[in-house]
Amino acid sequence: MNTCDAIAVFVRFAASEPAAPAASPLGRAALQLGAEGARIVFCHPDTAIQDADGQLLVTGQVAQGDRWQDVTGQRISAAYLRVSALAELRRLQPLATRLQRASVPLCNPLALVSLCRDKLQWDQAARRANLPFPESVVGVEKMEQALHQWGGGFLKPRLGAGGRDVVRVRLLGGGVRVEQAGPALELSQDELTSWLHARQAREPQLLQHEVTVAPGPWQGLSIRSLAQRSPSGRWITTTPVVRWCRDGIAGNVSRGAQVTPLEHFAHPIGGRSGGALCDSVARLDQRVTDAVDAELGPAAPLAVEIGIDYVPDEQGCLHGIEVNDTPQGRLALAAAGADPKLEAAHQAALRRPIDYLLAAPPRLGAACRHLSVSPAPSPP
Repeated sequence: MNTCDAIAVFVRFAASEPAAPAASPLGRAALQLGAEGARIVFCHPDTAIQDADGQLLVTGQVAQGDRWQDVTGQRISAAYLRVSALAELRRLQPLATRLQRASVPLCNPLALVSLCRDKLQWDQAARRANLPFPESVVGVEKMEQALHQWGGGFLKPRLGAGGRDVVRVRLLGGGVRVEQAGPALELSQDELTSWLHARQAREPQLLQHEVTVAPGPWQGLSIRSLAQRSPSGRWITTTPVVRWCRDGIAGNVSRGAQVTPLEHFAHPIGGRSGGALCDSVARLDQRVTDAVDAELGPAAPLAVEIGIDYVPDEQGCLHGIEVNDTPQGRLALAAAGADPKLEAAHQAALRRPIDYLLAAPPRLGAACRHLSVSPAPSPP
């Protein structure tokens, strides 16, 4: 990579980050990279401009000693997408087009965002790759048929994230029970149809078959794994964590779930220890990342990290439930804070995508030429 150029990291925190970069894990990673000669500019998604010569320039912040320094008109050689809000991703579409026209690789591109954010699109990809993900259906009529066949399932916004508006629907006797945040909702069979139509009218929905989870003193237990590209271009699995809560149905950190590194989890899950499950996670991660690469085709090298959520069944077998394109945030911070020894692993995970960008410019440039810019999913 041209040492005169920089890497742009599109991330929301840049507008409100504390004065000292060392106050946050991402800031400390930026300081490390700066000390090694890499210039990393943190930008809000709508800050890029293009000058008259066709070069792409950005405005943002760089970590400089004990403060964040504003920079304007910085030329970049590559970019890395870390934003997570759907509204921001939608605004990024024009920028993604301009990046591609300027032959500037955008890692975790909008094609990956679309694959991960649209649960139906990923379900179809998982079916093609024969991955152990529960069956999913869309459309009110198919949902009702599936509920009568399965006995229950999780109803989710097709483009949702963070456990938002996820409910468990179960057929009990002659009625229907909807478990959600707050009191459960009891419906008759006749009321189910109109209730499903009302949900669908607000935003597209998807019904996913419920996995019978391993028993234990928890609710909403799931395993989150982070898969990232190493500088060599190979996908690797970082420390998986367990998320669980004592009540509720979704084990999301944003909704109060607790987090523990899987290898340190004290309770057997489906008769298997956390260490044994870590090995299973790594093997299944490889199958999932192979499927991601197959879906992206020649543009696959632009995918640098994904978060994969698994649920263990009663025998301890893993079933994937979601794939996420921006898996950082409070989950990573909570995992790092659980054990001081994980701080170094967390720091390495934060900078690994940038290390990959620094190591692989020819591969990324070729991938960029093969990428057709895909629109990010529209927010509900």
